Parts: sequence; structure tokens; C-alpha cells
Amino acid sequence: MKRILAGAFAAALLAGACSDPVPDPTPTPVQPTLTETFQGTLSPLATNSHPFVVHQVGGIVVTLTNVTPDAKLSIAVGTPSTTTGLCIAINPVSTEPGPSPQLTGTITKLGPFCLAVSDTGIITGSTSYTVTVLHS
Repeated sequence: MKRILAGAFAAALLAGACSDPVPDPTPTPVQPTLTETFQGTLSPLATNSHPFVVHQVGGIVVTLTNVTPDAKLSIAVGTPSTTTGLCIAINPVSTEPGPSPQLTGTITKLGPFCLAVSDTGIITGSTSYTVTVLHS
């Protein structure tokens, strides 16, 4: 009986040593605290890219605050292309300027990101804009 218990105990120790490791805990997103303001002039059918760096996993809030002359533009957050330098945008939103955020979310990776501001096919001449990005 002692041999059976000793064998079972040894098997349990070996099984525990071979089990999957406990995964690292997912970082808790922090509230965005860094504000970056981007201004530019957009030509018809063009896209401008504005780089920024995320230092902590956390929230992101993007607000198109001003467009002159007033027009609907497309804004999106993405990652900069290493070959073209353009912003590879994810889920663009077509929006008019205003005081309320048009894009919100959580960034789960650290490093370089970019903001893409594009004409939606509406503007007919040079159009100036201001966008604020609040991130961690």
C-alpha cells in the first residue's frame, strides 16, 4: 500500500511540474494623460499622417475639434508603415468637427502609432484642421 501511495505521490509531482505555466496577468489599462494636438492643411483626396508614441497600455480619445472651411473629414488611429511612412489606419470614422470625442478605445501595445486625417471626397480646396489625441 505504501508503494502505491508513494507512486501516486511521485506521479502527482511530475504531472504538476509538466503543467502549463500561469500566463502573465494582462496589464490594467491606465487613464489617458498625454494630450497631443495636431494641426494641418489637407488637400482634396489627400491623407495626412501625424505620429505619436504610446508609453503605457491605456485609453485613447481622439477629437476632431476644428475644420476650416467646415467639412466632414475621416480620422483614424493606426500604425506607421516602415516602407512608405504612411499611416496604416484601422477603422476610419467620417465625422464633422465638434467638442465631443469621435474615436475612443484602448491601446494594448506600446510603441509608435499615428493619426490619419483624410478627405472623404467632399473638400474642394485647402482645408485646415485641428485634432487632439489623448493617450497614455
